[in-house]
Amino acid sequence: MNSKRKNLIYQTLVNHVAKNGIYDLSTKELSQEAHVAEGLIFYYFKTKQGLIDECASMYDRELMNRCTLLANEGKDIYEVWDILFDELLSSPNGAIFYFDYVNYYGFNPTENNKRAAEYLSAAKIILKDKKQLDDHKLLILWDYISTQLFYYINKIAKHELADTPQERAFIKQIAFSGYRGIC
Repeated sequence: MNSKRKNLIYQTLVNHVAKNGIYDLSTKELSQEAHVAEGLIFYYFKTKQGLIDECASMYDRELMNRCTLLANEGKDIYEVWDILFDELLSSPNGAIFYFDYVNYYGFNPTENNKRAAEYLSAAKIILKDKKQLDDHKLLILWDYISTQLFYYINKIAKHELADTPQERAFIKQIAFSGYRGIC
């Protein structure tokens, strides 16, 4: 399997959805943008829904890997947030794609499925100071914080909200409201 082509399709999908939305995604348009045959898309991704789901999983894994790497380097959740905010805002297409995906198709990390298990594994590393919480509560907490991250990256990237130090401080305050008080 040519991972370069699969990655090209993935990157093209992310950029296409960031620009056009996920609602009327056409594999024909996607193949034209990627300069590959439409059949190649279905070689790697058996259905259009499979394409979208797998690309969302790929993005999610990249992000979780980045978060756990930062946490394993000794960064606390607030530092991880700041680094991710800067990185995602400098290249927001992935965050826009993922936010559209979650809102349109849904992904519930509190469900019992393979992705939720991966999400929990990352949450345990990232939220290491909340070891007293059970798995379900860790998932809810990380889901809330990460959803806020994607929401505000989208708002800023789409110029619906200013990117100022004051706005960032307020956004972070919202995202972590109650975090310190959770035992």
